[in-house]
Amino acid sequence: MEYLVVLDVLGIIAFAFTGYILAVKANLDIMGIFIISASNALGGGLVRDVIVGTTPFVFTNVYPLLVVLLTIIISIIFKLHLKNNLNNNYIF
Repeated sequence: MEYLVVLDVLGIIAFAFTGYILAVKANLDIMGIFIISASNALGGGLVRDVIVGTTPFVFTNVYPLLVVLLTIIISIIFKLHLKNNLNNNYIF
């Protein structure tokens, strides 16, 4: 069961970083970066739990928000949004 927690944390990190990049591109302040990153990383699971009718996982555990916060802090410290030219990198 521990590997599911690792996969959950990796998914939260990936989507929080995606939200961070989008918020930086939109020139948002630190609060906007946190809101966009958190909603991007945690929104899907929150909606899933509400539809199923259970208490959302985000509200019963602390680590998802901590992972989002640490991802944002690490991204800001290492200035990961400046590592690549964001306007010219297209995957598709």
